[in-house]
Amino acid sequence: MMVRDLRPLAGVVAVMVAIDALWIPFILGWAKLLPTSYRAIVTPMAGNVDLSQVIFTILTMIVFAVWIYCAGRNLAHTNAGDLEFSPASRVWWFAVPILNLFKPFQGMRELWNASHDQWPYDTNQALISTWWAIWLFKNYGGGVLRAMGRENVMLLWIDVAIDIVAAVVALRVVFGITYAQLGFGRESLAEMFA
Repeated sequence: MMVRDLRPLAGVVAVMVAIDALWIPFILGWAKLLPTSYRAIVTPMAGNVDLSQVIFTILTMIVFAVWIYCAGRNLAHTNAGDLEFSPASRVWWFAVPILNLFKPFQGMRELWNASHDQWPYDTNQALISTWWAIWLFKNYGGGVLRAMGRENVMLLWIDVAIDIVAAVVALRVVFGITYAQLGFGRESLAEMFA
């Protein structure tokens, strides 16, 4: 089985993650800098704008999950042994209550380490640990900031800053794994012609 080049999918993930992270700052900036046009255009359809953002975030999560699955399949097609996680389990652990606080981190850590040929696969990497800490805070603490941000715009901007940092770190993880896996296909071709 061929190892898939993840660069096109990583590019789609990057665009979607960037749009998702910059959506709210764009709306907040528009409201601050051009309040008249904001009230005329956005305010009447605020519910639709909010719904669009939720739908886009869900689509971004799906595309990110597809990338995780494909990166995991690439590992399965290499000689990486002793993998604890299947390609699918790297994704579905995100949906398991309680265990989703640490299992997805372990799956992504293994994905990173195996992609970079770093043994043992359960060795912590600073980038993956940082990504996971920000992800947990964004998803569990961010709701508190957003709720309080309705009363205090500064808290909303702090939440936006965390979203942007989370997007940057997530994209470093995506491209770090994507480019590490480019060597998988080269090794396979070299072995075929050796």
